[in-house]
Amino acid sequence: MDRLSGLASAAAGLRMFPESRINGYVQLGIGIEMTKISAPMGDQVVEDKLVLPLGFIGIGTLKAEPEMAAQGQFYLKYAL
Repeated sequence: MDRLSGLASAAAGLRMFPESRINGYVQLGIGIEMTKISAPMGDQVVEDKLVLPLGFIGIGTLKAEPEMAAQGQFYLKYAL
């Protein structure tokens, strides 16, 4: 079975305590996953293309220096 997937997403967030040296943030995002699947079935190849919605939340902390930025995300997928 072969699978090729691509994600396109966008997020908006909120920084807490922007004046402090270390501050946290939260973000919400939405997007789509585009997937193409092909699988051999006997002497035939079955193919399907899907476009699936996705959503995510992110939390993290930022330091004043951009090279020290950190981010964590939680990804939840529900198959219809």
